[in-house]
Amino acid sequence: MNISELSREDLKTITESTDFPVLLMFSASWCETCSLQEQVLVELKKKWGAQVILGKVDMDKNPVTAAKNMIFSVPTLVLSRKGKPVGRIEGYAGTVKLESFRERHVHGVTNAV
Repeated sequence: MNISELSREDLKTITESTDFPVLLMFSASWCETCSLQEQVLVELKKKWGAQVILGKVDMDKNPVTAAKNMIFSVPTLVLSRKGKPVGRIEGYAGTVKLESFRERHVHGVTNAV
C-alpha cells in the first residue's frame, strides 16, 4: 500500500471539500528520504485509520502547488483543514515525531468540530 499521489486538481477538491484533516507529503521521485518517509506514513495510516486523509504531491510535477505551499526541501509534511495549513514538518519525521504531531494538531482539530 502506497500513499496516493495527488494532482493539483485532486488536491483542491480534497482540501476544500472535506472536514477531515489532510496530511500531504511533498516529495520527489529522486528523493530517497521521501521513500523512507512514505513507508513510515503507510504504517501509521493503518493505525490512524480515517482520522487523517493522506496524500503525496510530487513537487517536480506540481511546481506551482509546491511554490504556493512554500516547499523548499523534501520531504515536507503539511497538515491542512479546509484548505488552510495548521501544521508542518520539514525533513524526515519518524514514528514518535509523527505521533506527537498528530496528537497536537489532529486531535485539536478534530475535537474542535
